[in-house]
Amino acid sequence: MRVRLLPSRHVGGTWIFACLFPLACGQSSNVTCGSSMDWAKNAMGQDPCTVGAFAFDCGNSLVITPLGPGTVYAGPGPTTETASPCVCNSVTYSLMAACGMCQTHNAQSYNDWMQWCNGTNGPYYESYPELTPEGTTFPPWSYLPVPNNMWNSENAIQNASYVASKASASTASVMTLSSLIAASTSYAARLSSLDALQASSTSTSSSTSSSSLKSNTGAIAGGVVGGIAAVALLLGFGALLLRRKKMALKNKNASHSAAVEHAAPQPPSITSNVRYDPNDPRTYPDGSASDGHVDSQGILSHKMSQRGPGPVGAGGYTGAPEL
Repeated sequence: MRVRLLPSRHVGGTWIFACLFPLACGQSSNVTCGSSMDWAKNAMGQDPCTVGAFAFDCGNSLVITPLGPGTVYAGPGPTTETASPCVCNSVTYSLMAACGMCQTHNAQSYNDWMQWCNGTNGPYYESYPELTPEGTTFPPWSYLPVPNNMWNSENAIQNASYVASKASASTASVMTLSSLIAASTSYAARLSSLDALQASSTSTSSSTSSSSLKSNTGAIAGGVVGGIAAVALLLGFGALLLRRKKMALKNKNASHSAAVEHAAPQPPSITSNVRYDPNDPRTYPDGSASDGHVDSQGILSHKMSQRGPGPVGAGGYTGAPEL
């Protein structure tokens, strides 16, 4: 048996919704989905039956009632007049199939759901042709393709797990970023406190720093002048020592030259004049003299022979005093 939604009709200025068959009045669901279907909830925590109620009637009042035994949620029909873009799309089909899964019911085939959809009514594949109704969001798995003409719950579960893991990683990144921002804010606050403390310390010690600076400047200037004077004194003392050393060396060289000149041997005298004294044998002429005579002043002049002693002639003067 196919379960269909009858269109609303206007009676006496009041909108009355037919509550025939399992699909009935309101934007809500009387179906309870267990925790095993938590993966199918949207970002707002709404189960697929509640989201399907928004999608099925484009946000108008609709209530999803539980399925009876052996029944399924069916698409529009049995004429094209009941078809609408809000029903003739794969997003609404997948949401209602998941709502049936909450009740351990199977889904209608995709082709049976879309058999009365044509023209501008659809079908629309992997999309929802209208704006997302206010008050809900569609989960990513509801946009998956429908393989083999039947909604695939395994594909939907895998997609939901993947999206949840990415959301957890993003949440962790946001938490880390928030922690970094908080740490940066705390660090900036500490820096601000340190700046205020430094400014306070600077203002209270400005006069002390100024006097200390003047005192230090005078001490530095005095040290520089004293250092220059000490260097000049050392240079003058060094020059004096060097001058004395040069003078001592010069005097030493002059004394050495004079001593050498005084001790130099004199060449032997070739001719000597000795006053002759008959009573002094030392004044007697040398036997080697070849000739000699006594001048008018009694000085015996003789010339040293350049040769060896020669023979004495007979009767000649031998140089000995005569008796």
